[in-house]
Amino acid sequence: MTRVLAIDTSTSRANVALLEGDGNTVDTVVETTASMAGSHATHLFDLIDRVLATAGWPKRGLDAFAVVRGPGSFTGVRIALGTAQGLALASGRPCAGVNTLEAMAEASGACPGERTPVLGAGRGEFYVACYDAESSPPREVAPPRLQTVESFWNALPGYALWDIGVAPPRKLPVAAGRQAGLQTAAAAGRIVILRGLPATLDTPVSPLYIRPPDARLKQRGS
Repeated sequence: MTRVLAIDTSTSRANVALLEGDGNTVDTVVETTASMAGSHATHLFDLIDRVLATAGWPKRGLDAFAVVRGPGSFTGVRIALGTAQGLALASGRPCAGVNTLEAMAEASGACPGERTPVLGAGRGEFYVACYDAESSPPREVAPPRLQTVESFWNALPGYALWDIGVAPPRKLPVAAGRQAGLQTAAAAGRIVILRGLPATLDTPVSPLYIRPPDARLKQRGS
């Protein structure tokens, strides 16, 4: 059985989970979530220690690490990647990344139509992607991208799965979508186990920002 520690700090929530599986079935052993906007770095290791203590697993007993690599909070994504890859390097174990929208689709389970996760991106835009209705792991139909809020709700492709920070229109039909599942760390860990661990230990996980960080935008405009 493969034991995985999964981390997601791509939004205002810090989500950490421990999973165990064999490639066919995966169980979430323990998971914890904390609302910690702006303080992921301070508390993330506390959350990791907490789930390990609850499960009774030593760090050396982990087989791999899963991390949500964005899009989302630039700071949160960097913290999660740095933490997961640092732990992987120190333990000599592989680390694999899953994008935020794919994790949202997996966490939401099967839906009536193609799953379309929606994450707030600021500046009147959403991060969106599209996945098939029920596969686990999700099968990508359209890759992650930016889309204006207005054009998204007007077109509404597929079955919308919005993050807790997204406010859907009041007149949106009930059958058009629902809030996405919040257990995104567990979803990422499940995807990594089901797809199989990375073949090598020296392949870094790259962040998926879609939009350049604000610092780069300011430099270009200066």
